[in-house]
Amino acid sequence: MGNKRKEKFFIMFKKRKRYEEIQDHFLLNSHVDLAINYERDNQSTSRVIIQKADYFKHLLMMYQPGDFKVRRGQVVNISTLHFREKRISLFGRVIQADSKYFIVQYKPEIVFINLRRGFRENPKIIFDIDGKIELLKRRRSISDKLILKDISITGIGFLLNGYKWRKDILNRQLNFEGRISLNFVNKKDQSIYVVDGDVNLVRVIQTANGFIEGYEFMGKKSDNLSKIIMDSQIAHRQGEIKYYG
Repeated sequence: MGNKRKEKFFIMFKKRKRYEEIQDHFLLNSHVDLAINYERDNQSTSRVIIQKADYFKHLLMMYQPGDFKVRRGQVVNISTLHFREKRISLFGRVIQADSKYFIVQYKPEIVFINLRRGFRENPKIIFDIDGKIELLKRRRSISDKLILKDISITGIGFLLNGYKWRKDILNRQLNFEGRISLNFVNKKDQSIYVVDGDVNLVRVIQTANGFIEGYEFMGKKSDNLSKIIMDSQIAHRQGEIKYYG
């Protein structure tokens, strides 16, 4: 076999192996996790079902999520669990969408993502949460107006619901240090996980109904953080949480 034929053979072999690997992980009728605006503050995430696939043309057709609509032209990340802390994923673009389905053309390259760092989790469905946050000598407790929006291994976000527009909030100098003390109570077994420590205000975003404040954890992180995030992910993966984000 000549060198050119050998080279062509190995290229075809690698492509076929790559297609088979994607097909093995992203099966027809399987549930996968969809993220739009990946790693941004307005990220939307949901669990969807692969309805059809053409692995050689790099196409996946999926049912529309129940909590938001996927639109043509959006860049998406499609992922599934590979092992304990890794998520195997594909990046692609929506090339067609209607009220029931959408089609993604993905780059035929599998990317491994650290599950706990790559996605913010919404733990409210599996945990009851209470506690407080202190900032600028003000103490605020978790309530209908102060809602925990999401949490990751690196930070935490709160939604300030119903707050009126205030110029000083939007122009607030960032990097203010504060402190949180939160209790996460598992709704199934009533086990309690405490997360407390110093935080740093790094982001303030105006929304239609109030503001989102983003905080970065400082110093040594609570050992309970990993447990809270992992419990949320396991519940989501087992179908206890159909949609989240």
